[in-house]
Amino acid sequence: MKKRLLATILTSVLVVGSLAGCGNSTKTETKESTKTDGKKTITVWAWDTNYNIPIIKEAGKRYTEKHPDVEIVVNEYTNEDVSKKLQTAFASSTTKGLPDITLMEDVKVQKYLSTYTDQFVDLTSSLPFDKFADFKVKAVSYQDKKYGLPFDTGVAALFYRKDLLEKAGFTAKDLENITWDQYIEIGKKVKAATGVDWLVNDLYNGTTLENIMIQSAGQWYYDDNGKINIKDNKALEESLTLIKKMNDEKIFLAANDWTEYVSAYSSGKAATAIQGCWFLPTIKSDASASGKWAVTSVPRLTKTPNAKNASNQGGSSLYVLNSSENKDASIDFLKEVFAGDADFYQKILKDQGALCAYLPAFEGSAFETKDEYFGGQQIFKNFAQYIKDVPQVTYDKNTATAQNSVQAAIKDILDGNVEVSKVLGTIEEMTKNQTGE
Repeated sequence: MKKRLLATILTSVLVVGSLAGCGNSTKTETKESTKTDGKKTITVWAWDTNYNIPIIKEAGKRYTEKHPDVEIVVNEYTNEDVSKKLQTAFASSTTKGLPDITLMEDVKVQKYLSTYTDQFVDLTSSLPFDKFADFKVKAVSYQDKKYGLPFDTGVAALFYRKDLLEKAGFTAKDLENITWDQYIEIGKKVKAATGVDWLVNDLYNGTTLENIMIQSAGQWYYDDNGKINIKDNKALEESLTLIKKMNDEKIFLAANDWTEYVSAYSSGKAATAIQGCWFLPTIKSDASASGKWAVTSVPRLTKTPNAKNASNQGGSSLYVLNSSENKDASIDFLKEVFAGDADFYQKILKDQGALCAYLPAFEGSAFETKDEYFGGQQIFKNFAQYIKDVPQVTYDKNTATAQNSVQAAIKDILDGNVEVSKVLGTIEEMTKNQTGE
């Protein structure tokens, strides 16, 4: 039975991996940077025209106003293309055409830092890392050295519909600092009273919920020493058990893919969402629900020690490459704007909704803004409080493989074909087979 289950999950992982490789495949036309007479050109690679690109351009504008001898050129690619281009260049030792600075996802970067350490500039003594959230500093570190400028966060939150909660006899206070068991019980009653599903289930398309749950307890798929941490991971066991309970209680709304997941919230089909703060635009895309939503901290685990009502989902950071001909200027650009301009962070918070890891910016005017969509709640101020409690974890180079293995086993877990405590060993074994451990 165990061998048959392992074979089934292995097949699923290969499918998941293939699909993941197809994500973000649309080509984005870019204008490669060129040297400008009399100026130093700093080239930055990034993705997302609505978020990262305008943010980095705003940073460049601020820097070049004070340093007219420097030009900042931002080249836009997809997230996947950035990863592929860097991988190809590093593996072939061909650095021609690489940028001076590149944006990289926190969850992916350890693979590069551990394999191609010499490609990145050690920024340990160049930037004031004590001014950034600890968990983000951890994400850009490798072997006690810091290689990246901690940028945006995906601090997690529980978004909920106040009107639906009230119809079931609950108040906002009933959702403050709650456990996952309490969250489930309230969800059952809200669905019974309103007919609206409590949460959208996107479990077959990623491990978002599992990630949020286990990081809230300071656990991950690998420990700080790079040792796989699945079979005996009590936080993961508790998380998967709770997810199965939610499924059994029928408070989930199934989503077959990310498009359906987003659509469920933009069309008012779910009463809560547990996501990174970057999910705000999706919540607010349903104009008819303005004034009905609110935000609080995520639920916490109860059987795992040191679990908190705080976690993270997503985020990226900026890295200076050793192949850069303008390393000093690139570092100075990051230091002056991203590690020294609190007003810059206020602007991108208002304009792009970017909640970043720079702690001195957490007390500016943008955090005092009352969001009418959320009933006048100061949501950014709330996020700033949550981020201070997010536990640190190490995003190991093989994180993606472990996540694919967990995702591949979800259907058997939800269908009751396997016990969570027993399938964890199978998931770990299969992850090792994939990574060669």
